[in-house]
Amino acid sequence: MKQLLLFSIALTFYTNTYAQIGFETHIIASGTNEVNRPYSVISADIDSDGYKDVLSASTEDGKIAWYRNLDGLGTFGPQLIISENADYATSVYAADIDGDGDLDVLSASFNDDKIAWYENLDGQGTFSTEQIITSLLDSALVILAQDVDGDGDLDVIAGSNGNSEIVWFENQNGLGQFSGPIDISENNTATESILAIDFDGDNDIDLVAALDYENKIVWYENTDGLGNFGSRQVITADVSASLSIFASDLDNDGDFDLLSTSFVEDEIVWFENMDGNGNFGTKQIITSNADRPYEVYSEDLDGDGDMDVFSASLSDNKIAWYENIDGTGSFGTQQIISQEFVGAVSVFADDLDNDGDIDVLSCWFGGDTIAWHENTGLLNVDENTQLQLSIFPNPTNNIFNIKSKTNIINVHIYNQLGQLVLEENNSEGIDKIQIDDLNVGLYFVKLKDANGNYSIQKILKY
Repeated sequence: MKQLLLFSIALTFYTNTYAQIGFETHIIASGTNEVNRPYSVISADIDSDGYKDVLSASTEDGKIAWYRNLDGLGTFGPQLIISENADYATSVYAADIDGDGDLDVLSASFNDDKIAWYENLDGQGTFSTEQIITSLLDSALVILAQDVDGDGDLDVIAGSNGNSEIVWFENQNGLGQFSGPIDISENNTATESILAIDFDGDNDIDLVAALDYENKIVWYENTDGLGNFGSRQVITADVSASLSIFASDLDNDGDFDLLSTSFVEDEIVWFENMDGNGNFGTKQIITSNADRPYEVYSEDLDGDGDMDVFSASLSDNKIAWYENIDGTGSFGTQQIISQEFVGAVSVFADDLDNDGDIDVLSCWFGGDTIAWHENTGLLNVDENTQLQLSIFPNPTNNIFNIKSKTNIINVHIYNQLGQLVLEENNSEGIDKIQIDDLNVGLYFVKLKDANGNYSIQKILKY
């Protein structure tokens, strides 16, 4: 009877754990002395060495900062401050503003109504002092750069939460000399997020905005490719306080669909671009289990050729992802990447360790933390092995032994959510693992030898 019960439990777990991905969390910066209430985090190659570095904007200390990827493997150096003069910094962006082949940095700061840029002077991450584009954008909140007028250089687009303007600034000489603000819309309420993307397939940059108080997402057509925008077109009035929008081809039909958070309803949702011309379908709910979602992002996490979705939610402290199951926008249940810190507000995805898969970057407002979550591989039902080894007894209730032809120096154990729950490292070799403290259930064990060869095994704790 006991054997039958264990088999039934194992069968149930196997059914529920298909296509899980493991993650290992690494802290980049933490503590109020280093990063006080971070609000936005992205990755970009700041020092031109081919490795993705990290950029952050933090509110309470007014910092725009970056962290060098020292070895291309996700080992990040100490904080390098670009500016401490962005009062309540809410947004950071990397783009080649002056056309010299390296990435400069842009910022938006809320309390001083400022949009600024910082020149990467040597391509190595040595930055100029701030160059103010405007200090009159009431409660500046979001910033990005795109070629709005089709002249081959990058212009700047910004949104304000105060007077709710959406404006752009023309890069007049391609070197970062900007015009005054050019209004796209003044008839909005509380612009929270903007996108610059070709939504209608005519090869110019259109603009999309999430309007908090109106519970609307709207878009503006670039009517001539020169930065003259039409009146706003409502995509939806069915989102309650969208704080973040993102564009991605979720159904693999060659056009950009739209993702959004719904802060009040705890939802991550998407809208299909029905014809590639900016005519959108009704709301499709991905999850209603993101408590106060702050940001949404999209990338192919599981390497199957379609775009998955990520979320950061404030009140439940979750960084999570949702698998695009069929490549047409049917999404799986929420899978938690991390709940280790307090107040998740930003999520980004990129290959931070140069191993060919997508890792996840996050910042935590309440926890004063910036972290990255290493994608340690797909934990499928089928066991994966490059090594000849066995683990026994299995099932077990307290300990398992490792028998291998090579020296095992590293063991990671993951739960069904792909979260690392136990780790052991020993250069002399590991031949047994104690698991008394683990809960009853199915676990994935990743064992690695000194040559980097690995095996993923399943073990049942009873």
